[in-house]
Amino acid sequence: MLSQEPAKVYLARRRAARKFFESIPDSQVDLADWVREDHYAEHFQLSVEGAIQCGSVACLAGWLFIMPEYRAWCLQRGHVAATPNALKEWLGIEHRINEAHDVFNSPFVCRYSGLYDDPNAGNLSDKEIAEERLTLLINEAIEAARGGA
Repeated sequence: MLSQEPAKVYLARRRAARKFFESIPDSQVDLADWVREDHYAEHFQLSVEGAIQCGSVACLAGWLFIMPEYRAWCLQRGHVAATPNALKEWLGIEHRINEAHDVFNSPFVCRYSGLYDDPNAGNLSDKEIAEERLTLLINEAIEAARGGA
């Protein structure tokens, strides 16, 4: 976990992300689908309601890109669009450059990351897998907060 802010800040953000993500319909979550880099700015402008109503399908990161609290944080820092690195910073996830299973790229985008999924992941929906991953991030932050980080 990053240590730029107290662990309790990341814990609150991760819990907010899970609560937000729970509101997204299962049918609109696809861990194989990604917002391409040339469409970040366009996607960032969508409202949550607009994205759901128009039938947008996205991975966990794609949905978190339009989460109001995250968008406000980005705008405060002068980010004109959501990016994977900004999302990792907001959630307190370390950037692991050149790592085959980056904690952001695989768990948020790929259905089978091999890092977090239990052997029964094939029986879970993409949304259930994503929620499981958010729970793991929350548990990590709980442990860090207990340690006084």
